[in-house]
Amino acid sequence: SDVDWMIGFAVCGRHCALGALKVIVKTGHLLIPVFGIMEYFAEFIFLKRNWQDDEKALDKGINGLKTYPQPFWFIIFPEGTRFSQSRKEANQ
Repeated sequence: SDVDWMIGFAVCGRHCALGALKVIVKTGHLLIPVFGIMEYFAEFIFLKRNWQDDEKALDKGINGLKTYPQPFWFIIFPEGTRFSQSRKEANQ
């Protein structure tokens, strides 16, 4: 839903884990004022939903997490696209 990320941040904040939160999100999040730049500097993994680009981003991001110097919370937001008949027809 539209508030999943807010709940995730609230839970992490409650457990003093916001600084160690790592998330996989869509690249579009970079356009959200304040939160986009925050997610960038928090080293979130951004996906374009294009496997050729995303494979490299995932590889780089996950390899970076292998050597992360402290415990972290890792969240995957499997966001989809809102369904519409026109999108369905365009993708077939």
